Amino acid sequence: MASKDTVNLILRLPKPLHKRLKQQARRNNVSLNTEMVNRLEGPRGAMGVVYKELMEPLINATARAAAEYAAKNVLEEFVERFHEAEATKKAQAQEVEKK
Repeated sequence: MASKDTVNLILRLPKPLHKRLKQQARRNNVSLNTEMVNRLEGPRGAMGVVYKELMEPLINATARAAAEYAAKNVLEEFVERFHEAEATKKAQAQEVEKK
């Protein structure tokens, strides 16, 4: 059912193109009309929204995992350097005591 912000269009297509569009629409599980509109709108069109909805959670999860991994490594590096600094202080204090 067409909404008020759409226009009915009669279009002549070569049969091979029509066949390819129908096949692609079937693969994408959309109507022929939706397939054609999506292709005309390009990547910022309706399929772009679908891809964004699919990819955004994956991107967010990847970013969270990367941040957690980086935070863990920074913390481990901090702890290692802290222990090294403590060991150096202790060695220096022992050197001072020997004198």
